[in-house]
Amino acid sequence: MTNPDKTLIAALLDRSGSMETSKKATEDGWRELINEQRRQPGTCEVTLAQFDTVYELLYPPTDIGSVPEFVVAPRGMTALLDSAGRFITEVGERLSALPEDERPGQVICMIMTDGMENSSAEWSWESVRDLINQQRDQWNWRFIFLGSNIDAVEVGARMGVAAEDAITYNDSSYMSTVAVSAAASSWIASARAGRSTGFTDADRAAAMGT
Repeated sequence: MTNPDKTLIAALLDRSGSMETSKKATEDGWRELINEQRRQPGTCEVTLAQFDTVYELLYPPTDIGSVPEFVVAPRGMTALLDSAGRFITEVGERLSALPEDERPGQVICMIMTDGMENSSAEWSWESVRDLINQQRDQWNWRFIFLGSNIDAVEVGARMGVAAEDAITYNDSSYMSTVAVSAAASSWIASARAGRSTGFTDADRAAAMGT
């Protein structure tokens, strides 16, 4: 059996050129998310990748107490589909190589982007949706999608993310960008505790600065 006390947070974060306006807020929000998850009971590992036109794995599953600072260096365009497809596939392959009792009982995949897909060449909306559905249905992965300058609920649905687990935020506001990371952290903490999840109306209002 998998380890029911162990959670893997697998995060894929946008670093495309338009992230320049929300660079500090994204870094600060991610730092606070990590700090909050460190305070939660249970064992937790984090793996983080970033993307623009190019996908880059920053670190494989790492104990949450040892993850390095995340620094956003904005550049390039938004290859959301290619990056999501590659990241989810790589995380799954890495977990499948572990002995079953070392695999996390919970895998939570968070995808955060500040704009619409505009440069993928290998993965389609349908293929990413099929992959997300497969990981959720066969392996009980949970997915959350954070998006600005788009309708995150609509875009998330195209990728296979449930409406209650997708949230739109205002990246032109420092407070709103930090607030969406705090909402994601609360969502993750609830999932780790075995409680029902889903972004609340208050989460959505704070993420839009209303």
